[in-house]
Amino acid sequence: MTEMDFQMNIINVGVGDLAVSASPHILKTILGSCIGIALYSPRDKAGGLLHIMLPVSNNGDMNRAKYANTGIPFLISALENEYGIKRHKLIAKIAGGANMFTFKKTLAPIFDIGTNNIAAVRNYLQQFNIPIVGEDVGANYGRRIEFHLESGRMVIVGPDKKEVHA
Repeated sequence: MTEMDFQMNIINVGVGDLAVSASPHILKTILGSCIGIALYSPRDKAGGLLHIMLPVSNNGDMNRAKYANTGIPFLISALENEYGIKRHKLIAKIAGGANMFTFKKTLAPIFDIGTNNIAAVRNYLQQFNIPIVGEDVGANYGRRIEFHLESGRMVIVGPDKKEVHA
């Protein structure tokens, strides 16, 4: 984090990582086929951002934030432990899951990481009864996101520099 980022209350979230914080902080990340999952408690003005790479961990990788099936419960637990936020108070916003590469149709299900990530994130959030209230997913381009904890607003910037708010 640069000195300027610190002054602006910006926390950068890397690939396969997460951060939890409260207002006035802004959580930022850059996404391609990965998904950014923002969980937020409007009452507490606190939340977290998770940057998952893949839908499911099945190889014993200890980095829980890298996968939807382990990262989402990890983020929920971090919010509960750090801020006392119960899961039923959370709302979600998601972005990313782009199809960054073109493959033959016969290989597409195996290599369509973005689509698989979107489905997994939706599934796990539904299992935890956390509603998705905003999203910008799919397509074939990366995104830069900023999650503003003061308002719960997610600013998404695509390749055309056009901002989308979720």
